[in-house]
Amino acid sequence: MPLLVTLIVSMLLLYGFCYWLQRRLFGLRSGAAAVQTLTIALPNYAAAGLPLISAVFGADHTIYVALAIAAGSIFPRR
Repeated sequence: MPLLVTLIVSMLLLYGFCYWLQRRLFGLRSGAAAVQTLTIALPNYAAAGLPLISAVFGADHTIYVALAIAAGSIFPRR
């Protein structure tokens, strides 16, 4: 549970900061800012995370990457 909360909070904070930056500093409209922000705030855990964690730490540690994927798929997009 602490890992999930940490991931959710960090992704939401990064999302908020990047969205604000895209809107204020770069002057993008909300739709374009949202797309760019989602690209920045949610790393590609699914493609890179699972194979790397499995190779380095073993298959039993992939649950942490799966939690990160789930947190990134559900919470920043709400």
